[in-house]
Amino acid sequence: MHFGLGHRTSLAFDETEREGNCIEYAHLFGTVFERAAARVHLDARAFVVHSDDARVVGGKLGLPGFGDHDWSLVVVRTAAGERRLFVDPTLYDAGLGWDIAGSVRGDVPVPAAYLP
Repeated sequence: MHFGLGHRTSLAFDETEREGNCIEYAHLFGTVFERAAARVHLDARAFVVHSDDARVVGGKLGLPGFGDHDWSLVVVRTAAGERRLFVDPTLYDAGLGWDIAGSVRGDVPVPAAYLP
């Protein structure tokens, strides 16, 4: 997948190279992560998070399609407790790193179905 906004969003993935937006990147990451976690018996989940007020370095981007943004919350449970990772697969693919913890503001709730 490569980033682009000139297509209709589709959550159907196969081995074909195609354009993807942040929604597609977040959903693909979540699906692959959960399959990998299940394979190694890791108690972890990945959730797609939608931010409707996305900002970069404190300011809104004035480009079409950049007013909001989808990324992923990874929750890992261990005997020591819960660890949360704030992952942006779109930025990672662009070479800008995956960890967006420093940019996340406010509470990011976990879906009720996953709560202990």
